[in-house]
Amino acid sequence: MKRVLSIILVFALTIVMFASCKKNENITYSGSVMLYTTISEEAVADLKLSFEKEYPGVVLDYYYGDIDRVSRKIDTEYESGQMNADVVFLSDVLYIDDMKNNSRLEAYESKEARKIPKEYKDSENYYFAGAVTTMGLAFNKNPEFGIDEKSLPKTYNDFLNNDFNGKMALADPRSDSYVKFWVMAMMQNKNYGDVFFRRLRDYGIVIRPSERDVLDNIVGAVYSFGLCYDENSVNFTKEFEDFGFNYLTTDNVTMPTSVALVKDSVNPVNGKLLIDYILSKKGQDVLIKNGFISARTDAKNVLDSKSVISKSIKVDIEDLKIKGNDYITLFRDIFGD
Repeated sequence: MKRVLSIILVFALTIVMFASCKKNENITYSGSVMLYTTISEEAVADLKLSFEKEYPGVVLDYYYGDIDRVSRKIDTEYESGQMNADVVFLSDVLYIDDMKNNSRLEAYESKEARKIPKEYKDSENYYFAGAVTTMGLAFNKNPEFGIDEKSLPKTYNDFLNNDFNGKMALADPRSDSYVKFWVMAMMQNKNYGDVFFRRLRDYGIVIRPSERDVLDNIVGAVYSFGLCYDENSVNFTKEFEDFGFNYLTTDNVTMPTSVALVKDSVNPVNGKLLIDYILSKKGQDVLIKNGFISARTDAKNVLDSKSVISKSIKVDIEDLKIKGNDYITLFRDIFGD
């Protein structure tokens, strides 16, 4: 009799568990979710299409712009007491860390974040790298206009060569949050610092108004190569046959573009759903298609970035928050305003 009761009990529990699983599979999501982001407009438009296909009951609205524009909107809305974003996906990790410290973010332990290395997610689960960007070497592959690929710099110190005078370029860090982060990180590092930038100046690196300007002038053979980040360079390699990109062999600087849940948002359930999707394999594939590099350990990136990311130099975020503006001022003093 006891055996029969045990069998009945196990059978009943199995039915309950199966029913519970079916219920979770059949959850219907509805409503909307608002994303504020600095990723490219093409990428966020593709992300919207993909997310809404996955969750047809949820509308993904978004506000897009560069970090200055988006951060101003966020600050203005907080000051007015009416924050409209549910999720932020931003290229400036210093700003997003300030949002955390000013109680503007809500911790969320996304299951998809387990695939993100600890270096690229907040230890308290306030933000995670939805993409990562690493500086490298963009160059013109045409031997008539460029430099023999074997002679290209492989380390930062290789840039310090008289043969490269006037042939290499870098974007003004005030024009781009990624370039700004790279300059601050290199200024912070004891192996480089302001001495490295003074030597770069002396060896003839040219400062251009923007990253796009550098890339266009490499394609146009005005410069043979430049320090550029992988995201834009990936798209150029697809578009221009003579354009190439390599990571440097040591001391790369990798910068996260972080996604986070806004505290007391209007749609927190859909906000968490969106974060999970952005960090998921499907969401990351959408971003990879648009030239972004994923930090997921199982991602299939266009560039072989896994070993590069794992060997990037350590960056002290707290130091950058305190001294970052001083580093940029020093850069301007070295190269002229």
